Amino acid sequence: MHEADRVEPDGSTSRLYARVCADGTVTDWQWFTLANVPGLRTSAVDDVGRRLPLPVPVLSPDLARGLVVNVATWFAAPAGQWAPVTGTAEALGLSVSVTALPVELVFDPGDGTAPVSCAGPGATFDASAPPPAAAPDCSYIYRDASTAAPNGRFWPASLSIRWSVTWTASDGQTGALDPLITTTPIEAVVHEYQALERNGS
Repeated sequence: MHEADRVEPDGSTSRLYARVCADGTVTDWQWFTLANVPGLRTSAVDDVGRRLPLPVPVLSPDLARGLVVNVATWFAAPAGQWAPVTGTAEALGLSVSVTALPVELVFDPGDGTAPVSCAGPGATFDASAPPPAAAPDCSYIYRDASTAAPNGRFWPASLSIRWSVTWTASDGQTGALDPLITTTPIEAVVHEYQALERNGS
């Protein structure tokens, strides 16, 4: 049986229960935190946050060889990372599930211009395929070599995935939450090549 409720500093409610023997003798008293949707929702969001992958940058040209001024840099994330992630929390017969769905890929070039974004995981360059008529949506063109960066070596770029977040409780409640964002920093080395023109005689 329970005798009293109290509100904890974090806003949750605890209830005092008595342990009663068959003969009616009270042997112990203990406070239990009551299950509530907001608290479980917070725990489920934390669970999702721990599960979300950091984007693995896939750039073309290859980042290891360096990007090139005035050449479109394609940015993408592995298709396997473009999948919903779910976390749950439950207590005393009540459960809440939170699902994060990847909706946008964002590339911040780090050169002072605004980030560019696209829907989906981005396209990967295929050298064996016919050249595209235009650069894909998930691309960016650097206009300055990274020697112009403050550190003189690379632009402090990043690749992010923006996740839309929804929740469902076992009592039928549902809703949407603020988006989550996972980000991976990139040291974008950008080269500038001078074209040489030779005139034959």
